[in-house]
Amino acid sequence: MRLQTTLVAAAALSLVLLVAAAPVSAGGRNLGQVHWDKRVKAAKRVANGRAGKTSFSLRGGGVRRSFNPSDRYRAASVVKAMLMVAYLRRYSERGLDGSERERLKIMIRRSDNDAATEIRDIVGNASLEAIAEKLGMRCFGTASSWGSTQICSRDMALFMKKIEELLPRRHRQFAIGLLKRIVTKQRWGIAEVTGWTPFFKGGWYDDAPSDWRVHQIALLRGPKREELAVAILTSGQTSKGYGIATIRKVARALIGPVTRRAGG
Repeated sequence: MRLQTTLVAAAALSLVLLVAAAPVSAGGRNLGQVHWDKRVKAAKRVANGRAGKTSFSLRGGGVRRSFNPSDRYRAASVVKAMLMVAYLRRYSERGLDGSERERLKIMIRRSDNDAATEIRDIVGNASLEAIAEKLGMRCFGTASSWGSTQICSRDMALFMKKIEELLPRRHRQFAIGLLKRIVTKQRWGIAEVTGWTPFFKGGWYDDAPSDWRVHQIALLRGPKREELAVAILTSGQTSKGYGIATIRKVARALIGPVTRRAGG
């Protein structure tokens, strides 16, 4: 009897260790069962081992984890997701014509800057500020250039967690579809994590030849419709490729594995 009890205890301990060490699996476990403290600790080690500065936040399924969540960054192209929401809220009572749909499509899927400027000139900074106020964003601040909008990882994870609620019902499927179908060459980092369907937007800008900010924000949905919002923001990256690798490595530690080898 004593031997049987010992074997049962050993098997239980092995199962606990396996669950704690396993990668986050959208279809396998409730998000609350994931050993988030270990994952965040690992992601912090990754971030601290990279050049420049990195912040990240997770929200959803009872999960609230962050690293440097209130550190401020200039948004680059991740603010285009907010511009899309602002535009669709402005025209919530009517359908979109072909030119409007195309402008939003190239702004989100291809990250076209001219389209973003056209959208921002229509909705104005006040529409972005209204979204920030509605969500209770703490770091948000507009600028003369949409790419210099001030953000932090806490706010952007909150935005992605609430994005479907913000979108008018009439336009919701169209907008979420754009975030799902980002062009292949921009599908890196969080979008490479296996087991989830990603709805996401990336951003990047070189403030100097060896000084890049590279960001990514996402809503991840599992097969049972569980959802996790993620924001990873960086600055002081030595190149765009290096910044992508930073986000890829942090994503692997937080919610991995990713589908390709993390280089850089």
